[in-house]
Amino acid sequence: TSGDQAPTGPPTTPERPASTRERVLRWIDDPRPATENLDSLRTVVHHLGQAWDRRNEPAVILLHHADLSRDLAGQMRRLADRLGIRVPRDQWPALIEAATFTSMRAKAHQLAPDERLGLFTSNSAFFRSGKPGQWREVLNDADLAVYDSLIRSLADPDFVDWAENGTHTS
Repeated sequence: TSGDQAPTGPPTTPERPASTRERVLRWIDDPRPATENLDSLRTVVHHLGQAWDRRNEPAVILLHHADLSRDLAGQMRRLADRLGIRVPRDQWPALIEAATFTSMRAKAHQLAPDERLGLFTSNSAFFRSGKPGQWREVLNDADLAVYDSLIRSLADPDFVDWAENGTHTS
């Protein structure tokens, strides 16, 4: 066999950078298309963008982590209303408590997504802090400018505003 044959088997994953900043920068800068990478800014924009483009369809409901963090009870009621689900008043407190970040983190072993993809270091890492935009804290101004330029080249301003801040209702 010749040495110029394409490798077979699953693609290899680059070594995980030690610092959080480097991991975030790799996630932002990854140039691979969404079809070749499950975890990058381009992939998130691609997949969320597909939902965003369909946001006014009756069967599409966009929920944003920031909105859930600001008003979990209100967002849960909005979702139930949109789905036509009637919840007895006395059941709401238990449902809302079960959906809190603290409650979900305590049950990470049951609730975290399938980890065979290697996206998280552990089930509990999926529920790191629950703080929207926490990744910005590890970047400097130049890093944030690169991110801003790239995301704005990938998506329209209304989508970027919703993706970063929430508050769109449909």
